[in-house]
Amino acid sequence: MTESFPRQHARTRRFSLGIPRSFKVSPDGSRVVFLRSQGGADPVTCLWQLHVRSGHEELVADPAALEPAGEDLSPQEKARRERTREQAGGIVGFATDRELTVAAFSLAGRVYVTGLGTPDGRETGGQEKGPRLLGARSPALDPRPDPTGTRVAYVHHGALHVTPIDRRASGAGGVTTTMTGPGATPKARPALVSLAEACPRRPAASVTNDCVPCVAAAR
Repeated sequence: MTESFPRQHARTRRFSLGIPRSFKVSPDGSRVVFLRSQGGADPVTCLWQLHVRSGHEELVADPAALEPAGEDLSPQEKARRERTREQAGGIVGFATDRELTVAAFSLAGRVYVTGLGTPDGRETGGQEKGPRLLGARSPALDPRPDPTGTRVAYVHHGALHVTPIDRRASGAGGVTTTMTGPGATPKARPALVSLAEACPRRPAASVTNDCVPCVAAAR
């Protein structure tokens, strides 16, 4: 029996599932990182990497493997997805460092990071390959690595936080620094300046506690 157009339209979320999006290209043009579900009727978006020379597509992060129980979205994340009219679930956004050696994304309110490697399995930039949980506060929104790939900034309950990326063990992200809001630490100002040093949009000297550097700026 032929499926009607309205049913196909609803099942495929307006024929948007399975289509690659949110592309990021490495500086040397050898790799492309992007989002895509695993099929035209699959609503769970995964993180992929394309190795241009060989044409090999690599599944970098699969939400079904990371969060088997499914997503438990915070009210803030639900509101954000409604504003952006996000149709799918899973990994709906990600950010990388300057050299495309590490990617960060949120899933079920938690921050994950993964190294982005080469086709033969070697990791780039010294990052451990494969997604792992970062020791960040939850629920976390919009995690973004700094340009050097050594720290991740994210939003938790309306305040900006920064935590170092631990390259050795899952779940151990080091000490989290509160950058803005009532709980801002005394080291917040120097850390903000350090994060903004590579920001092309404003000089580090003009950074304030209300400034979100380019590595943690809203999309």
